[in-house]
Amino acid sequence: METVTTAASVNKVGLENEHDMTEGSNKICSLACTPNGVKLAVVGRDRIITLIDEKGDVKDRFSSKPLDSKYGKRSYIIRSICFSPDSSRLALGQSDNVVYVEILGYYISYE
Repeated sequence: METVTTAASVNKVGLENEHDMTEGSNKICSLACTPNGVKLAVVGRDRIITLIDEKGDVKDRFSSKPLDSKYGKRSYIIRSICFSPDSSRLALGQSDNVVYVEILGYYISYE
C-alpha cells in the first residue's frame, strides 16, 4: 500500500504559519523525509528549500540555483529532492538537467 503525502497533511505539521503551499503560485514541487522520518524537506515553486523538524518548526531555508547564472531563477524548477542515507546531504534534481547535492549544516541534528 502506497502512502501519499498531500499539501494538506504537510500543513498539519506547522507550515500554515510560515506560508500556504496549497494555493497560489507557491505550490509544493517536492518533499522528502529523512530516513529515520523525523525531518522533512519541502520545496515550492519559488525554488526555496525549507527544512522542518519533528515539531513542525522551520529549522533552515535556502534557495537553489540554476546551472548557469545567465539563465536566471525562472529557467528551471526543482523536480525532486532526496536525503542521503545518513541525512547529512540533500540532493536536488532540477528541470535544467542538474543535480545539486547540498551539505546540510551541522546544527541540524537528524539522529
